[in-house]
Amino acid sequence: SIQITTSGWEVIPRPPVVFRRTALTSPLPRPVKGGNLGELFSIINVPRELQPLVCAFLVSAMFEIPHPILAINGEQGSGKSDTAKRLALLIDPSPAPLQSPPKDIPAWIELAVGAKVISLDNLSHISGPLSDSFCRASTGDGLVKRQHYSDKDLVVYQFKRVLILNGINLTDQRDDLLDRIIPLYLPVISAEYRKAESDLEKSWEVIYPYLFGALLDLCS
Repeated sequence: SIQITTSGWEVIPRPPVVFRRTALTSPLPRPVKGGNLGELFSIINVPRELQPLVCAFLVSAMFEIPHPILAINGEQGSGKSDTAKRLALLIDPSPAPLQSPPKDIPAWIELAVGAKVISLDNLSHISGPLSDSFCRASTGDGLVKRQHYSDKDLVVYQFKRVLILNGINLTDQRDDLLDRIIPLYLPVISAEYRKAESDLEKSWEVIYPYLFGALLDLCS
């Protein structure tokens, strides 16, 4: 575990809090000091003028505060899914860093209770009930459902989640959701600058621990 203070951060063997793991939990990399978070943008396709917003989003995700929702827009070939995956891996690694959009509220609850970061891939439409659920989850949600094998007892789920959405057009949404969104528009990657997935993975494995360390520096 990692302890962050205003004087820096360190890896500690016995944390003063209890951690919860689920099937969606993977280990974070062991952070390395001396990294530069700017190197992230050699991997993901984010215009220079929007890069400070991405860094601010990453830092906010590390604190237990109301979180902005990152909405990644762009045409096919702009690297939306890969950008969403890399950002999720920096905050809350998972064997499934990208998830399919939930079909209904029960499916949303199952997903939301299992991970801190929820990164929904290729969204084309957000229903009214899901839009409301996304808004509540970004600030602190409470949902009630009946227990299994019972028609009387209730279970209360409370969570505050980091949301990353990606799709073709995510700015055409309800006003309450738009108020919480950081819109991130990605340009199409030209053939000259397009990289093979295998090359991106090799570069990522090298800089991943340094990027995580640099993010911890910013949090401190």
